[in-house]
Amino acid sequence: MAMNIKAPLSLFLLPALVIITAAASCLPACAYYAEYLPAGIWKQRKRVPQKVVTLDFGHDWSAQVSGVTLKNIEGKFTASGVDKSGRPWSLSESEDRGWGGSCYRADLDKNGVEDILVHFPNASNGYPFSTLVIFFVDKDGVAHREEVVSRFSAEKTGIADLIETKDGTMVLGQDLAYGRQGKRELGYWRFSALRAQQCHLVEAPSMCAVPLPAYVFFTIKPNHLLSSNATLLEQHYKHKN
Repeated sequence: MAMNIKAPLSLFLLPALVIITAAASCLPACAYYAEYLPAGIWKQRKRVPQKVVTLDFGHDWSAQVSGVTLKNIEGKFTASGVDKSGRPWSLSESEDRGWGGSCYRADLDKNGVEDILVHFPNASNGYPFSTLVIFFVDKDGVAHREEVVSRFSAEKTGIADLIETKDGTMVLGQDLAYGRQGKRELGYWRFSALRAQQCHLVEAPSMCAVPLPAYVFFTIKPNHLLSSNATLLEQHYKHKN
């Protein structure tokens, strides 16, 4: 026999209300780093113009950029070429690049030769780390490999985290760092920047008058205050990494 039980409407609405409230309370804590200062200011700066080589290469791909031959064969990524004196050179990725990636070109260090930017995504969920490999091509046709791991955004127009400043091209980096206060472990956004200079990336001591690296406490709502404990937090960060 079918049972017909009339329950109060509130019994059905309460679980839904709990779920909606919990989801809403989590949304601000999932804010991207760009909603925290100084990243919000940095993102307003002019991006480095980039040209697309390919937006989505796979595990069997090759291309030529600035006299450099790029190949990704069965997840083995290589860059090779010949310098002006005829001597061959080759650089290989130690990591498997079977997931493929995106490739762009731009003269980052302003030496008159376009450099090569390769973005290798990470397969994890959420807002994951990714790897940006830059092949700085010198005037002799030789590439110099630099690598940065951060939460980069690869878009149709290029890597969104490359910014032009009066001091040159900056590669913006962001990471989650942690520090202890008593028995509590607190989370922070760690902001840093690297400057493209003479076929290399060098740490920038500041950007837009903000000393680097800069730390911002990861709060429920986006935070706009730099932590005054940056020196201690950086020591802890380097010790753990």
